[in-house]
Amino acid sequence: MDDVAHCLNAGTSPHLAAQKFGHHDFIDGTIAQLLRGDVKVSRDRPRVFSPFGLGVLDVAVGLAVFTIGARQGAVREVPDFFADARRW
Repeated sequence: MDDVAHCLNAGTSPHLAAQKFGHHDFIDGTIAQLLRGDVKVSRDRPRVFSPFGLGVLDVAVGLAVFTIGARQGAVREVPDFFADARRW
């Protein structure tokens, strides 16, 4: 997860677990904290990754739609789609 508070208010699995147990001590940190080495993952407990808020699911669905569309010949290139992004 990228934001603990965000993840704990939208009916996600971690949110439901926090409601059931009355705390969120089972959350060790965010993906960013893990990548920076700010938190260590416990090896003696199950590890759960919650992609909520990361856009990972959006990318996976987009890839699936693109792949199916490409197989069906329904993919169309949009020339200069990112042309405006170059100015940023």
